[in-house]
Amino acid sequence: MKISLKIYVILSSLSIIFSFNECLGQVADQIHKPIPLNRVLDSLEQAFDVKFSYVDDHIGDLYLEKYPSCEKLEICITEIEQNFDLKFEILNERFITILKIDSNLQTFCGILFDAETKQMLEGATVMIKGGIAISDEYGKFLIKDAGFGDSIVVQYLGYQSKKIAVQQLQTGDCAKIGLTPLITMLKEVTVQNFLIKGIDKKADGSLSIDLQETEILPGLTEPDILHTVQKLPGIHSINEKVSDINVRGGTNDQNLILWESIKMYKTGHFFGLISAFNPYLIQKVRLIKNGSSAKYSEGISSIIDLKTFDKVDKEFEAGAGINMLNADAYLKIPISDKIGLHFSARRSFAEVVNSPTFSNYFERAFRDSEVSKFVSGTDTLATNKNFYFYDYSGKLLYDISRRDKLRISYINIFNQIGYEESESSSVRQESKNSELQQSNRGATVKYERVWSDFVTSSSSLAVSSYNLVSTNFDIPNNQRFLQENQVLDVSVKSSLDMRLSDHFKLQTGYQFNEIGVSNLDDLNNPNFRKFTKEVLNIHGQFTEIAYNSSSGQTLSRFGLRVNYFEKFNKFRFEPRFALNQLITDHITIELLGEAKSQVTTQIIDFQTDFLGVEKRRWVLVNEDDIPIVTSGQVSLGAHYKKNNILLSVEGYLKQVDGIITSSQGFQNQLEFVRSSGSYISRGIDILLNHRIEGLNYWISYSYSKNIYDFKSLRPSQFPNNLDIRHASTLGVSYSMNKLDFSFGLNYQSGRPITEPENLSPISDGSINYQTPNSSRLGHYLRPDLSAKYHFMMGDKIRTQVGFALWNFTDQTNVVNQYYIINKSEEIQKVKEKGLGLTPNLMFRITL
Repeated sequence: MKISLKIYVILSSLSIIFSFNECLGQVADQIHKPIPLNRVLDSLEQAFDVKFSYVDDHIGDLYLEKYPSCEKLEICITEIEQNFDLKFEILNERFITILKIDSNLQTFCGILFDAETKQMLEGATVMIKGGIAISDEYGKFLIKDAGFGDSIVVQYLGYQSKKIAVQQLQTGDCAKIGLTPLITMLKEVTVQNFLIKGIDKKADGSLSIDLQETEILPGLTEPDILHTVQKLPGIHSINEKVSDINVRGGTNDQNLILWESIKMYKTGHFFGLISAFNPYLIQKVRLIKNGSSAKYSEGISSIIDLKTFDKVDKEFEAGAGINMLNADAYLKIPISDKIGLHFSARRSFAEVVNSPTFSNYFERAFRDSEVSKFVSGTDTLATNKNFYFYDYSGKLLYDISRRDKLRISYINIFNQIGYEESESSSVRQESKNSELQQSNRGATVKYERVWSDFVTSSSSLAVSSYNLVSTNFDIPNNQRFLQENQVLDVSVKSSLDMRLSDHFKLQTGYQFNEIGVSNLDDLNNPNFRKFTKEVLNIHGQFTEIAYNSSSGQTLSRFGLRVNYFEKFNKFRFEPRFALNQLITDHITIELLGEAKSQVTTQIIDFQTDFLGVEKRRWVLVNEDDIPIVTSGQVSLGAHYKKNNILLSVEGYLKQVDGIITSSQGFQNQLEFVRSSGSYISRGIDILLNHRIEGLNYWISYSYSKNIYDFKSLRPSQFPNNLDIRHASTLGVSYSMNKLDFSFGLNYQSGRPITEPENLSPISDGSINYQTPNSSRLGHYLRPDLSAKYHFMMGDKIRTQVGFALWNFTDQTNVVNQYYIINKSEEIQKVKEKGLGLTPNLMFRITL
């Protein structure tokens, strides 16, 4: 029995072993048998919950040696692509298409650039059968799976489309492809480096200023756009202030100053002595003296259109600097490939350190005002004077797609002066705080869309809020005088640009403005309150067409703006034109003209308003005692450019109607007279510029004659307060390696003033004046110089140090003169002097 049991166990074991070996053989045969690819795809669909789309004939004969050993779908796909000429394209989270790759297809690349400027073109569209590619920031694009018989079509807005055979491209180094700008872009710039590097004369008569490229200017340590424009012929300031820029005889309120499409009602710090715009985020400035586009409203004397950087940065950038007036910093932050943020801030620091430069500016800004009228030796004194200013701005950039852009911008400008007025006597001791605040805040939202290579559109909403508030305490008279001036300007604008052909371009659009202006005067003793508020809605429609000849020698633009003033039920038609004709290779003739209007103006009721610091207040037209201001201007110019020598000559005639006496700043017998009239300004602007390697020198000269015409006054015609017959600037700049140097001389003939009568200067307690503006001040002469040195701190920190001397000979310049009757009932002459010798130092770093 035991033997039989052992034999049974042995035989059973052998049977199990043989059966197991047979099973292993069958499994092994199954494992090593090729697996159809479609079965593998079915398994992947179930495992990863996806769906493959393919042509059966492309994979019907394909087998895998084994199942892919992978835990992620992407790894499985890569393993299959490595075994077969297949390409998997993931359409979304669930659907995947499978394409068969032609072994004859290859990958090609190219680099796109501007055929004229050699600048790389980012965002160009490269189309090929079955797909598209977009060029990157270096102009490079890749075309995959292209055959030698295929062709590509390259398109880029503003450039001629180009068709290229793929066989002309290279599989190794990228082929370089130059695109030719369309005719409308060929002659945009007529004269490069107009006056200095960074200022270009455009074909439409305007000037383009690149603040990042401009050379150092005399008297300035850093770029200042409102000082820069004063170096150009036909533009100056009657009193050295950037808040009093006079263009061809116009007052400052006749200049339309835009920051990112926001109308700015305040443009200066130190109440007008320096520009309030941080230059390090401003990329381009467009200056227009005549022949403006129909898209612009207001600005009957000039338009200064400031644009900040508009590109989403690839890398982080930061900069900071300090001079003897303020410190500032800016940031350019790339949040993602499509979103960027720009921010800048600046503030004075006199509360910590009161520099000699700041003291000079302070004295200049507040001389002959309520702030400085109190002196020692009297019972009433002004002490604890405190002044500061700041500005900050921000911009959010969002490239929604390569055709859609959204921009949101904000700016805030603020100035404040305060002082403590105290009275100390045997009777009483009392102190009060008087102050003045002036600010301008603005915001804009802008959306741009590129519909095609031929059509683009732009829509924007802009809001500007201006606020001027002063509280003036008069302790001896127990008075508190509160004054306010507020402006709220809301603008909605939409435009459409169409390229009709290689020679014609059309722009049309609509603009709506709602402007509200309020003024308050509130006195407590005696009790007096006056509050006025005006609101006006303006509808503007504009259309213009631009033409460029095939040769590029003739460029013209004709436009019409129609404004409807809702409150007055009044239409106004305003034609604009610009014509540029190339006569020879070196001579260009330019004809410009425009009709314009504006509904806001600044007036002075009393010289003591707002502490006597910012005397002007904004008012809105009412078609009663404040009419709509209108203008018409025509100019003819010729420009010669050869071998780095530029000669520009331009004559003009301008008439402005609807001005009022209170907007002109009279300080004579017309100070309290209210009348409306006009002025005619005619003149000639000349510029000579020569550049030799690192040396650049220029001389500009302007002659003008500016005459008032007030029909209700006697005499009705007399010289304008801004009638500067002769004005000239001379400058030399030199760059050598890392050192920049600049010297300049500024000259103006004397401005008109009104003297008292010699025989009977006082009558009934008032001054008897001679004929208005029948005398003139002496000449104005100011020499300036600047120097700047560039170097690196380490590998990444760019550094600048510089200094400037304003009026380095300490020339005494009287910029205004008027007369008052003092407490002794005698005539007192008051002279307003310009800045004396004023040094400034600067240190700046950029990362």
